[in-house]
Amino acid sequence: LLQIILIGQPELAQMLAPGGTIKGNEYWSRNPVRADKNTGSFKIDIAGGSAGRWYEFAESTGGDLIGLIAYCRFSHLGRHDDGRSDAVKAAIRWAKEWLGLDKGDNGAP
Repeated sequence: LLQIILIGQPELAQMLAPGGTIKGNEYWSRNPVRADKNTGSFKIDIAGGSAGRWYEFAESTGGDLIGLIAYCRFSHLGRHDDGRSDAVKAAIRWAKEWLGLDKGDNGAP
């Protein structure tokens, strides 16, 4: 359910990976986690059948929106693609707070 709600929030892509551009159903930016010099290696699908998916071409990694939040905000806590990792747990808490579904101080705006 959380994934479905987040898909309806395209501004999430701009917040997690600022400075990108929208091309059709995709948001392209620099990788917000590593020192990326060129736009184009990091993509978030913001609409269409694959909305909510992201991919980092240089690292050959990607996933869903919870994984994106884990990757961008909490990668220091562990893997973004392991549902049991502290990074994913923190991402879920952050997403709930960002959406106003949970109260607490998890670093959400």
